[in-house]
Amino acid sequence: GRLVSTRLGLELGTWEGKFRALTGTWLRWYTPDGALVPTPRETADEAAEQARAAAEKNRELELRLQAYLDKFGPLPG
Repeated sequence: GRLVSTRLGLELGTWEGKFRALTGTWLRWYTPDGALVPTPRETADEAAEQARAAAEKNRELELRLQAYLDKFGPLPG
């Protein structure tokens, strides 16, 4: 059972997990379809992970481009 807030369009329910180094049962917000609403920290962590992944992909593309240039020379034009 979750407590539904029609005003917020969210539901308040329990969640088992770790928060600030403490493991336990916590109250968390859920969307009406049951998805957990991320905490600000979870949102920041996800954004940081996406930035790291994008930087890694960028570095891989730079290496591939350099390998191409080493093999074939500069692009014409």
